[in-house]
Amino acid sequence: MARPSKYSCINLSADEVSRLTDITSSRTEMVRTVQRAKIILLTAEGISVTAIADKLDLNRKSVELCLDKYLESGLETALSDNPGRGRKSVIMDDDKSYV
Repeated sequence: MARPSKYSCINLSADEVSRLTDITSSRTEMVRTVQRAKIILLTAEGISVTAIADKLDLNRKSVELCLDKYLESGLETALSDNPGRGRKSVIMDDDKSYV
């Protein structure tokens, strides 16, 4: 008998399902946000991590990372990137206040 997944405990409220469905059908959301919303929705439906990775053409580790963020910090954190990503600003704070 297979052991249950640690992600099988994900149960979404009606508001969360509605919000995630809106994101997945949006044409203006960033692709990674739409993918993360789909990951959470599919997991709540009981689909395995491997099946989600195959369906969305993602790495299994990417799916697990999204779900871990959801379990640890909630929906908003799971949908967004961590701060500090990307190129650092070249403009100093003093120069920003001048502009």
